[in-house]
Amino acid sequence: ERHSMFEGFPFKCKLSATYIFGENFFEQHFSVENCSGINMPCALGFHSAFAIPQKLNVHGVGNRIELLAPRYLATGREVPWQDGFEPNVWCDPTKIWPFGHLKTENQPFAELKYDKFVVKYIPDRKFQYFMVWRKIDEFDYICVEPMNIKIGTFENAPDELPVLQAGSKE
Repeated sequence: ERHSMFEGFPFKCKLSATYIFGENFFEQHFSVENCSGINMPCALGFHSAFAIPQKLNVHGVGNRIELLAPRYLATGREVPWQDGFEPNVWCDPTKIWPFGHLKTENQPFAELKYDKFVVKYIPDRKFQYFMVWRKIDEFDYICVEPMNIKIGTFENAPDELPVLQAGSKE
């Protein structure tokens, strides 16, 4: 509470992560507990980086959310897909535009095809958005990032942020 950041986010909370490793799988379980006496906005996303695959398929619906350079902030507008990426279609990740944000439906997932195997990335259904990101002009890795909010919600629609009730855990 004495840290300067507490003034901007005045909520006591506890974050917990559990990792399970199996022969052909990896699971991450993450929980948030609101330890404060007031309701707390609770937006989560994971910065999941993968070695660049041969092909990429991200399950999604609709258009992408517009991001404006140079800071790539979200406008909230939906615009058509461009530059080599389209949801539900296998694409070459080295040819896609560096940023893409999309909505999923039902069970979100992404697939990354490598030479001898496919990685299927399946977040919880609460994560109904994906950000697909790669560094401009670098092709060593790609980030497929599940999020529980639409990009730009903080700036464009803060009243739509998910809320964790005082004293509850999710």
